[in-house]
Amino acid sequence: MKKRWIVCVLSVLVATAAHAADGFTGELQVVLWEALYPKSSRANLVLELEAQNGAWQRAWGTALGAGNGVHYGRVESGTVDEAGAKLQVAMLLFGDQWQREQGDHFVAYTIQLQRGADGKFAGTFTGTFNGTPATGRATAEIKPVPRPVKPGFVPVATDEHPRLLFRKADLPVLRERLKTPLGQAYWARMDALEKAWKLHQGRRGGADLINMGVIYQLTGEQRFAEAARAMADRILVALDLPLNHDDGGGSGSCGHRAVNLALAYDLCYDAWPAEFRQLVRDRLVEELPMLLKYLVCTSHANNHPCSNFYGPGYGAPAIASLVLFNDKGPAPAKPVAKTDERRVIAPEADCRPGAGVPVVDFAADKMPNQWLVAGPVPAALGGDLLGSIGGADKARPIAGTTLEMVSFVDGRPKTTKLTFQALPAGALTETGLELQKLGADEDASTTALYTVLKVAGDQTVALARGSRQTRVWLAGVELTSKGLYQLQPGLYPLTVVHVTEKSTEPVALQLVAVDEAALAWRRQEQALRETLWKEDHVAWEKTGVDQSLAHLINLGYQRVYRHWRLGIGDGGFQAEAGPAYGEIAAWYPLVYAALYPNVFGRPASPYPDTTQLLPRRLMQVLFPETGKPRVQLINSAAGFDADKCAALWPILPDQYRPTLLWAWNRVAGVTDPAATTKLLNGADLKLALAFLNYPLDMKPEPPGQRMPLTWEAPGFGYHCFRNGWEGKDEFISQVFLKARLISGWNHPNAGTFAIQGLGREWVIGPTKRVGFREQGPHVLLPDDQINEGACGRLTHRQVLPDGSGILTMDLGDVYSSAKGGRLYDGNLLRIARRLQPSGITGLRAFAFDYSGQSGAPLLLALVDKIDGGKRRIWQWTLPEGAIGATKVTENGFTIDYGDASMNLTFVHPVKPSVRAGADQAHIGLLGDDHRSFEGVIPRVQATGNDHFFAVATFQRGPAPAVKVEGAGLDATVTVGNQRIRFDGTKIVLGQ
Repeated sequence: MKKRWIVCVLSVLVATAAHAADGFTGELQVVLWEALYPKSSRANLVLELEAQNGAWQRAWGTALGAGNGVHYGRVESGTVDEAGAKLQVAMLLFGDQWQREQGDHFVAYTIQLQRGADGKFAGTFTGTFNGTPATGRATAEIKPVPRPVKPGFVPVATDEHPRLLFRKADLPVLRERLKTPLGQAYWARMDALEKAWKLHQGRRGGADLINMGVIYQLTGEQRFAEAARAMADRILVALDLPLNHDDGGGSGSCGHRAVNLALAYDLCYDAWPAEFRQLVRDRLVEELPMLLKYLVCTSHANNHPCSNFYGPGYGAPAIASLVLFNDKGPAPAKPVAKTDERRVIAPEADCRPGAGVPVVDFAADKMPNQWLVAGPVPAALGGDLLGSIGGADKARPIAGTTLEMVSFVDGRPKTTKLTFQALPAGALTETGLELQKLGADEDASTTALYTVLKVAGDQTVALARGSRQTRVWLAGVELTSKGLYQLQPGLYPLTVVHVTEKSTEPVALQLVAVDEAALAWRRQEQALRETLWKEDHVAWEKTGVDQSLAHLINLGYQRVYRHWRLGIGDGGFQAEAGPAYGEIAAWYPLVYAALYPNVFGRPASPYPDTTQLLPRRLMQVLFPETGKPRVQLINSAAGFDADKCAALWPILPDQYRPTLLWAWNRVAGVTDPAATTKLLNGADLKLALAFLNYPLDMKPEPPGQRMPLTWEAPGFGYHCFRNGWEGKDEFISQVFLKARLISGWNHPNAGTFAIQGLGREWVIGPTKRVGFREQGPHVLLPDDQINEGACGRLTHRQVLPDGSGILTMDLGDVYSSAKGGRLYDGNLLRIARRLQPSGITGLRAFAFDYSGQSGAPLLLALVDKIDGGKRRIWQWTLPEGAIGATKVTENGFTIDYGDASMNLTFVHPVKPSVRAGADQAHIGLLGDDHRSFEGVIPRVQATGNDHFFAVATFQRGPAPAVKVEGAGLDATVTVGNQRIRFDGTKIVLGQ
């Protein structure tokens, strides 16, 4: 078969380009590896590109290894055909809440990619970043889920409301719902809430403004809209508080207020007076740009898309922005041309360099060769390093000036004093200042530098910082990468603060002379801004739609999309640990995904993530014939819940819906139509979604009729193997690779597993937000410094029709040196060059056999093939209460609950040293619940310096005999009629 090629040319063309006429429809993700800041702190750029019938949309992107900003540009021209593709794209890069002052950036790259047999693309790129040459590796993929607009979809009109929870055309069907027991109960509850609000003048009893809006739409009774208006008045007052006012979890109250206000506006649009409606809209237009551009919440918030801060912080305003879709507005403002503007920086008139301060003759295009230096401090510190001596803009240190600061060393706060001293000889090389020659190790550090430049004549310069982590002040003015600066004769204090995650990269900065080349990329950037403006102006002339609001809505989508990809991932696994944190993180992004089709008529995500979350959750739940469902958590992913059913119902896959309804009924206690009133236990948005989305006309079906027995969520490496859905004795075996970095609460648990069956739990790991490798079923290397928080990589997966499964994972990253640091960037891309071998390698292999050939309903085979390193402790962590049922045997151990038992035999080592106990453990920074564990760990441990090969059976009644032929990992094991062996890469059954 002839290979298909795709060639993507990303470069800057300032002329307006015609769109491709080839009719291509699809979405591409392009990764430019280490394309940004090419001189030093290189970062990956991820581009999101889409074409509809040959017309290319705005290009979007992120570089989460460099900042939290969302970047955009345009596809200047593009063609995609059977032979390949050619694309020309220009991108503007933006800062975030911590990097606003560093200015915007501009990129232009040429990328050539070859398509492999798997349909993905790999190749190289060349181009420029802010005019600096860059080259490297590039990869790409076509996103797997097509997103066509649904046939017959009617676009949302400018003044059409409601549009989010439902469209106006949906009202006749929804009004029929009011006649059902569910509808009558909902109406009665809203009637009581409205009367309580009116009776107490809002002092207590509270109106739920979202549901007041819903019931107004369904009944037409103005009193409900008036109650919603009164509550909206309170929100408008609350929005006058500081944006980071924190009386609501996760995002702070600002995000929750925004979504409630916007939904009430949408639902009560035609009932509120025009002047009040305009007041609400004006407030949304004022608040949403800040909320969507910067993560506005508590000061300590985690800004990664995985986080419980990010989800509501961006998800709520993204939902709110949709009420502004297609709103009319003024013409877009033409960008002001500032390409050739110079900022005059005068020399410091009273500059009198003190003792030991070098005065260096300024030379363009060269890094000054004499400095005072304070540091490095072994941490990447935030805040103003020089705050104790006046701040970075005003500090004028001399030799011997001391700084005091607090840093964290090994997780403990430590007060550090730094003294400015002369730069040691040999520290400055042709590539820049070598931090390791100042005593820095390979990890994060913070360093301050100070010198005085003597400028002889007038000249214009620009900053070439070489690293996004270098901040520079000249005579008290902070310099940006894009600025042009006019210097005059005299003395200029030059202050530098360099913060880095990797001290192996040099501090490289220059003030370069401005010539035609230095102006060229700035002019190209300005041309791009003007072209984007022209496109916006054409769109405005055709539609009258406010293009700044259209951009805001697109920004909201991009923010939420990144939670779907980096916080949930393919297969629907939620990454952040701690059930409450997962709920906070995902709620608004999931609601957004379900509301999106109402406005745009197409699915929200081009990947199988949001639509798969509920089926994935169902896989780990055991539904007994009576009583509450049982969930065995792994990495603390939460169990099945009714609120997510209500939120996600509009976008759930059809093949799972009858079973998901069955499970929804079970967890909500709905046994017949009259019992649907139990769905109304919530409030606010959750209550509205339960009422609106519960399917009254669908017949529920038990899981065994539709659900699979195995599930894979490859995004983060979750695997589940079941042997049935009988609601009694079935087994659920789960494995978690931690296949990508989790940038929120999580555990160092790559390779963990959990098993429940026969009505019992057999092996578990930590389930709270804080967890350590020592708390889970792993092989511990207590005498080696390994990278415990690293990830596992899947090398083999096989599933069988009866739910059995075979897995192998490479844990080499976990066993690498901890000095390598984080192997994944903020985009969750693995940076292979950061891996530092420790001399230890290893894999973990599983086989879960439900065939019954062994004589037991479950046989588990487990191999840990670790080479290198010192002492190893193989560990099995027990559920609470199991330690009393555990007994060590000659070559393994048993867990005997009386009604069910497990028997584990070590094939290798043949007779290891095994012990069982409830051990008191003290791990991490004691006294800090964010970074420590102090308590009891019930566990079984086997000690050895070799590989481990174990076989366990789970049964009622006597355990089947285990027969071993051969030795070590080459042994063949027979249990009943089942044969088990390890072939060096995977476990093999039945051969």
